[in-house]
Parts: sequence; C-alpha cells; structure tokens
Amino acid sequence: MKKFNWGYGIGIFLVCFISMLVFVLLESRKVNHSLVTENYYAQDLAYQKRYDKEKRQLQADNVTVNYNKDQQSVTIKFENNPKEFSGGVTFYRPSDAARDLILPINKREEIIDVGMLPSGKWILILDWSEDGVAYYKREALYI
Repeated sequence: MKKFNWGYGIGIFLVCFISMLVFVLLESRKVNHSLVTENYYAQDLAYQKRYDKEKRQLQADNVTVNYNKDQQSVTIKFENNPKEFSGGVTFYRPSDAARDLILPINKREEIIDVGMLPSGKWILILDWSEDGVAYYKREALYI
C-alpha cells in the first residue's frame, strides 16, 4: 500500500467538497422560493391608502376580535350600527400562501370556525367599510 500524502488528502477533500455542493444544490431545489404575495408591487403602491384606513380604525376602535381556543372559533364584533356595511376577512398564512382563507363579512357579529385551519401563526386581516368610510385591521392569531 502506498503512503498517504498531500496529493491524496487534497483529492479526498475536493471530492467531499464537490459532493456536499451537489447535495446542497439538490436539496435547495426542493424548497418553494415563491413570493408570499403575487402582486407585491401593486400592494406597495396602495400602502398609503391602507395606512389611512388603519389609522382611521385605530381612532374609531370599532371592532373586537376574540379567539376561542376551546371552540376553535374566531368572533369578530363590530361596535357601530351603520346603514351600509360591507367587507371581508382574510386568514393569511405567512409560511404558505396556498392556505390563505378569504371570507366575506356582512353581519355585525361574525363567528368563524377555524378548526379546519392548521395550527401555527396566522394573520387576521379585516378590510371593511361602514357608511362609505373604509377601515383596515391586522392582527396576529396563533391557532
């Protein structure tokens, strides 16, 4: 058997290093690198409108959101009683946009069953208007 020298050591190191790079490359191709939102540019342009709606909601403080862990439900209650009311609620999953849930709201008090949603962090986004005045609320929710 030949004596182990620097040439063999460098060769073994290069083979191991290249093997590791190939492994990392193959594993990284399995990860979904898509954007969290598809239309991020349009959302960025509309940021000021959303900021104004959020500021209006903070001043009015006209909605409460409660999560009941035992019943696996979220209760959204609007305090005012306007003539015109319309809006929607979005359960936004930061880790997987394919699991987002968008529902319309048309009552003063909505009880939404969230038992079918996987556990983890969700962001509850409320976007509604009362008598022509738009509001926006965003709240973290851990199911």
